[in-house]
Amino acid sequence: MKSPEQWSQFTWLLLATVSIFSGIVSWSTNISISRPFSRLFNALIDIITSGFVCSLVFMLLDAYDNPVGVSAAIGGICGHMSTRFLFIVENAIIRKVGEIVGNNDEVE
Repeated sequence: MKSPEQWSQFTWLLLATVSIFSGIVSWSTNISISRPFSRLFNALIDIITSGFVCSLVFMLLDAYDNPVGVSAAIGGICGHMSTRFLFIVENAIIRKVGEIVGNNDEVE
């Protein structure tokens, strides 16, 4: 198994780039009309969440000797989808709590 301590500077740069871009892509698909601070905050949260998930997946795949390109691609996809998955889970929880307390408002 590979350790991140054995990675080259190129691998670290690739990981950082893919992590950041997966967050930017995720955020850009969810842009809504709101206050500028809210948009900036949402962008930072999306980039941090996506970067964290992308890094974990990349490290896991690289530890099992998968090619760096494959690890980066799958890590980027997982990073992009992580915020969407959290949004789906959040809406499911809101719906369930709404059913329990008797609030029948629809979640957007």
